[in-house]
Amino acid sequence: MDSIETCLKKPATSWRLTRTDEKVSLRALKGSDQELILIAGRQIVTQEKLEVLALLTRHQFSDGLPLEKTVRQISSKGGIPVIPWGAGKWMGQRGKVLKKFLHEKHLFNFFLGDNGGRPSFWRKGAHFEVAKKMAIQTLRGSDPLPLSNEMNRIGSFGFVMDEKIDIKKPARSLKQFLNNQNLDIKNFGNLEHPIPFFKNQILIRRPNFRFRQEDR
Repeated sequence: MDSIETCLKKPATSWRLTRTDEKVSLRALKGSDQELILIAGRQIVTQEKLEVLALLTRHQFSDGLPLEKTVRQISSKGGIPVIPWGAGKWMGQRGKVLKKFLHEKHLFNFFLGDNGGRPSFWRKGAHFEVAKKMAIQTLRGSDPLPLSNEMNRIGSFGFVMDEKIDIKKPARSLKQFLNNQNLDIKNFGNLEHPIPFFKNQILIRRPNFRFRQEDR
């Protein structure tokens, strides 16, 4: 993903990018009535081959560290750690590692992640139930695959909060809301239909699959 500085130098057509009062976010403006807030984050792969998202941070994190250490580091650097669902990634030994992690008491806040790529026939499963019992919130995101046919799914699955964001420091505002133990979020969006789910899984597993420019 391009850095914030690169985004400012190469703005998307018809959108104007401006800085906020924090280094981790940008405002994207189009006309007089359309606005998006862009906030940095990154994905890390742990020693157990589980994915962890570091939201609201530009800090660099190393791949290959144990799950607990990865999540703790993200939290200590001011980011929001999210362990996202992925097709097959919470099964077998990896699933056991995550389940054990969820049952442990931690001094830092983290979330599970659900996404619109989960097919409608694939029930939420035990990990989400454990998280609920342990008062661990789940955050939704569309998480489209790097395929051209996935472009229209961006923003189609997620959550909303009835809170006022500080436009000058949106990442700080969002972090305060997410760290609130009484966080009230409302979910929206539908899960993936089985046919496109299987089609996309076949496409990204082709031996000659490449992250082509038109698929980014």
